[in-house]
Parts: sequence; structure tokens; C-alpha cells
Amino acid sequence: MTISAIELLSTNLTRLREARGWTQDDLAHKAGLHRAYVGHLEQKARNPSLDVVECVAAALEVTMAELFKEPDVPGSGRQVEDRPKIKKLLK
Repeated sequence: MTISAIELLSTNLTRLREARGWTQDDLAHKAGLHRAYVGHLEQKARNPSLDVVECVAAALEVTMAELFKEPDVPGSGRQVEDRPKIKKLLK
């Protein structure tokens, strides 16, 4: 099963934001974005530019690659190295 880049971004953005105890408004303020736009990113309703991804990553204090990291699936045996599209994004 292939996970799209926008799906990875949405999942990781929500996970990282919630792990910090932030609201969408908190993240939007720190990233210099509108709260509704952050909501659209989490709902996979927008395809952000690299500039926006960079702002979000900086606000969350993670690398851009972390926002596109595939979640670990115990027992799947799949590594990021097995996914050429994701591997290319992480370079």
C-alpha cells in the first residue's frame, strides 16, 4: 500500500502538533499561517508549497523530512528504503 506525500504530511503534522499540546491556532501562529489553512493541511484539502512546509517544520522544530516520515508499522517488514518515492523525499 502506497501512502501519498499529502497523507504523510497530514498525519505527521497532526501527530506532532498534538504531541506538543498545541491547537491548530497555536501552530498557525508559530508558523505564520492562518488557522483555517492548518486545518486544511490536516484534512488533506491543500497541497502546500515547500515554503509552507518549511515554515511548519520550523514551527514544530523538526526537519521537513520528519513531516514526510512514514509511520512505523510493526510486523510490516517495510523500511523507508523499500519505498523509492519516500526515500527520494527524505534525501
